[in-house]
Amino acid sequence: MTRPFYAVLIRHWQQWPEQRRTPVLAALLALAVLVFWQSAWQPGRERLLAAELRYGREVALAEEIFRAAPSAAPVHGEALVLTPAELSDSAQAAGLELTGLDFRQEQLNLSVQGQPTALLQWLHQVEFRGGRFSSLSLQPDGPSLQARVTLHAPGESSVR
Repeated sequence: MTRPFYAVLIRHWQQWPEQRRTPVLAALLALAVLVFWQSAWQPGRERLLAAELRYGREVALAEEIFRAAPSAAPVHGEALVLTPAELSDSAQAAGLELTGLDFRQEQLNLSVQGQPTALLQWLHQVEFRGGRFSSLSLQPDGPSLQARVTLHAPGESSVR
């Protein structure tokens, strides 16, 4: 009958003198520390450094986005006052034709016509500048697009 391998190892280990076992134990301990370092500590440290680098890039990107945000944008739903003159000038600058403009009971009714892309960009610009649409209807008119827009005005004193 053969003995298990570990039993043979233990018997040989016990036969070695103490002076010889101490350096072998120290070497085994050093090897265990090295294996732990390579398999657990080092990869964790590398992942931490990579995460810190990604975080730094995200912070820099957030700062860049914050700097790129226009300062004239409304703050927390606070609408800017868009005057009929400003709306007319911006429509003309966008290459649109303002076909109707009427102000009634805290509402500004506009009819605008032009190229679809330019019209949609202008509507986006009006909304971005604080225009609050009450209603919007779009109708194709040949190669152009017509929009009927009702903007909510905060009060008669707001329209200059």
